[in-house]
Amino acid sequence: SRVDQVAEHVTARVTAATAAAGGSVPAETVRGIVREAVDHVRRPPPAPPTPPAPAAPGLVDPVVTAGREAAAQLWRAWWQLGQFALEITPGHWSDQRAADVLFVFAEDIGEDLDTVLACRRYALTGDRRALAEIA
Repeated sequence: SRVDQVAEHVTARVTAATAAAGGSVPAETVRGIVREAVDHVRRPPPAPPTPPAPAAPGLVDPVVTAGREAAAQLWRAWWQLGQFALEITPGHWSDQRAADVLFVFAEDIGEDLDTVLACRRYALTGDRRALAEIA
């Protein structure tokens, strides 16, 4: 799903290497550029942000603070579930291909497959909208 990102990265790097070399680029250099592009795209997104702390103690209702912490724990749990799913099924697999494998994992942990797939997308993209169906 990230072929365009890899292609952009490779094109930019090969163009720069060609300009620097004043001509053709050795195959070893191109292979290194491709490996670097794939590693760059596969690098997991940063962990989800933690909610901001209140500006001054006593200004925020303790119930609101407890609710925010509970929500943050839930986001972290969904993130971790997605990371587990990505350990089982690589990020470059489609949801359909991943579903063929993850249905056993979902049953083992007592979760439905749609939730596991949504958490996998969340861990892959870092975008909380991936959880819109389950949140």
